[in-house]
Amino acid sequence: MPTYNRADTILRAIASIRAQCWTDWELIVVDDGSTDDTAARLAGLDSRIHLLRQENRGVTAARNMGLAAVRGELIAFLDSDDEWLPHHLALAQAFFAAHRDEHLFTSEFWEDFGAGDYVKHYRPEVGQYAPRNAKRIGSAAFDGPAPQGDPYLRFYQSRNPVGEWARPVLEKTPYADALHYRGNIFRGWRWEFLMSMQSTVLTRAALERVGMPDAKYRVASDYAWLALLCRAVTANMVNAPGTIKHEYATGRKPLAEGHLVSGKTALRFHQDMLQIFEDLFLKDAPDDAELRGIGAYRHFRIAAVLLRGGDRQAALEHLRQAVRDYRGLDAKMTRWLARLVPQDRIAGLLFAACQRAAGLLRGVTRRVRRSIDLPQPVPAPAASRLALAVPVTRPASAVALRAEDIEVKVVRGLEQLAPLCGELAALNLASRRPCPFSTPEFLSLLFNHDEFAAPGDELLLLLAYAGERLVGFLPLRKTKRRVLGLSYQRIENFARGYLDRPYAVATSENEVASTAAFYRHLREREHGWSMLDLTSQDAASAFQELVDAPGRGYWARRFAAEPNTTVPLPFATLTDYFKSLDGDFRRNLTARCRKLLNAGRVQVVLSSEPAARTDMLAMYLDIEARSWKASVGAGIARHPERLALFRALCASALTTVLQVVILDGVPIAGLAAIEFEGSWYILESTYDSAYSDLAPGYLLHFVALGEAIARGQNAFNLLHAHAYYKKSWNGVATETTAVQIYRVPSLPYFKAKGGDLKRLRRGGEAAPEQFNPARRAAGEQHSAKVGPRPTREAATRLANAALARLATLHSGVRLLDGDALASTLPFPLKVKPSKVKAA
Repeated sequence: MPTYNRADTILRAIASIRAQCWTDWELIVVDDGSTDDTAARLAGLDSRIHLLRQENRGVTAARNMGLAAVRGELIAFLDSDDEWLPHHLALAQAFFAAHRDEHLFTSEFWEDFGAGDYVKHYRPEVGQYAPRNAKRIGSAAFDGPAPQGDPYLRFYQSRNPVGEWARPVLEKTPYADALHYRGNIFRGWRWEFLMSMQSTVLTRAALERVGMPDAKYRVASDYAWLALLCRAVTANMVNAPGTIKHEYATGRKPLAEGHLVSGKTALRFHQDMLQIFEDLFLKDAPDDAELRGIGAYRHFRIAAVLLRGGDRQAALEHLRQAVRDYRGLDAKMTRWLARLVPQDRIAGLLFAACQRAAGLLRGVTRRVRRSIDLPQPVPAPAASRLALAVPVTRPASAVALRAEDIEVKVVRGLEQLAPLCGELAALNLASRRPCPFSTPEFLSLLFNHDEFAAPGDELLLLLAYAGERLVGFLPLRKTKRRVLGLSYQRIENFARGYLDRPYAVATSENEVASTAAFYRHLREREHGWSMLDLTSQDAASAFQELVDAPGRGYWARRFAAEPNTTVPLPFATLTDYFKSLDGDFRRNLTARCRKLLNAGRVQVVLSSEPAARTDMLAMYLDIEARSWKASVGAGIARHPERLALFRALCASALTTVLQVVILDGVPIAGLAAIEFEGSWYILESTYDSAYSDLAPGYLLHFVALGEAIARGQNAFNLLHAHAYYKKSWNGVATETTAVQIYRVPSLPYFKAKGGDLKRLRRGGEAAPEQFNPARRAAGEQHSAKVGPRPTREAATRLANAALARLATLHSGVRLLDGDALASTLPFPLKVKPSKVKAA
């Protein structure tokens, strides 16, 4: 891992390495003369991390220093501003274990632009960029359809489903249907990057055959080195993401140090790219028209950087060489601009303005086509380590349907839902992301106890049928809102307030077609609505495609929503999870738990037993009444229907988990969750405000995580809101957006347009809050103890009675107390000795 001034991102990158399922690794970090505290942040983090330092000599020299120090047989790479997904090393190791004669493995590389917007490299390169550039230089290399309709097969020679070697790694991810491509792809490198260092793993034998990256290419040596690797050995690629490249630091802040391609080193990068292209390809065939055209395009890229920087004369020289063999209108227009405007600075400003305008137009297109369609199910987004954590039950593969093959039917009442429960439940389990909030049980409970329901609201459960077969469903509601005192009709997610990432529920191969059929039905059959609001959609949601093609008479936008945060649990024990945490947070967690445990007798009671839930919920509600949530109208008891929903949930067949922390007989913290298909979904947590100085939430969540691990859960889903805090627990925040579609003209349309104009005038969206505003409003932002604690006699009596009843149950209740509680924690309690007064 080479790094330079990455104090703002390096801990995120290292956390993704420590979260790998394959734990037998060592990390060589090479600090290339950083002037910030990058190196200091690594102190004491993990014994498997080794830090080397050098004067600032560039990424190539830093990478070579690291390569010289590695000792393993398999070598992988990660930049200090990016992340690996947790299956990356395990998948590579499984591949090489099953293919002893192979030496080069790679996977896809997804670039995160924030707000749920991903570019899934290298799909655009093989299916869009290379064919476009070929056309501009007059090459017929990409004329005609791609083999089997798959652009990757223009470069690789074979494609097969991943074998048994990958199944144990990928079966619990959204990428179980991934494909394995194999071939000699060196020739294709003349066009574009075909793999990234960050997603590539190679053997030591391959390194010895090719040697170190050439240090004369100070910035773009990875292009030359990867191309040479592909000339020396056969490439193997799995079209599932292995790496996330981030365009922003944590919290969507700008990077402190720009990217090599677009920052201060942009000119050197493009100069390197031209030199490498000439060294590897053009010098051996200087009369090849295709190669001359590609070289001309490289000159244009250099000219663009020079012109933006105000060096008009140097840009004109490269543009003169570019227009000889590159037919792109962009080069000709740029040369015309540079020649027409004699002042360097003005020419640069005009060119930059033109590029920004073109970028806005490209952004619209990119959001429609984040990747070209390949013959595989649409994978879930992987902004993070979430991908490995979510179990997916998949049916046998089937031919994907088209939207026109689907008939949409509508359920508008609970009595119509009952006969469909079995089919809906099976389809939810077979979908890309099974979710408890899409189960017929939860939907039925919510229909009867919906705090957001208003008079006149209507259930709108859309069902997608292919013949007699149910292939998808989407729970919505019709409701009414007001703008300027005038009423309008709106359609929104039915399970509002209880959302994971709500897609159209369908099997992977039919999700896109079902989504298109549902939208067609809403436009053509559901009359009178002015706004469709589908919140919490991540980048993989098929609803994202509607934003840029809503149809005539409609306008659509994405609106930032709260991120979904999930803690992956690829751990055998709580101790393993504890070791994966950031060192500072580990020390903070230890100190907070010890403070509470040394304050008195601590008990933790946890149960998902139906017979225990009534008493457990009663204790939880008693704590909530004494918390900051009660003073601001939050929590379970904020609305009678929400309280009724939780009581019904505890009596239902869904596995509801409740946990309470008790100090000296007083319940002081509680948690409520649903256990579903290998994940815990945390619905609510609370604590007694009088005990905020003891921070009981730390022990509460830590013990809950330990219980989830002990039960073999794959993930601890913290749902939405306040991801800045949840990330400390190794939570992976996936950005989501609300997809909003408006009829034009309509009242909400004009209101939305007015809001956009206000935000534009203010300079964009507000930065995410780095605190809990409701908690701050309740005066709970600090945790210093103020005055004596109030007596909690009623709470103690309630707890004693509840514990007595729970003790009569033969199983299903876990009570941790004293040594039993201490034995579950991965650190000693260090109980303070009692003070003895002198006689």
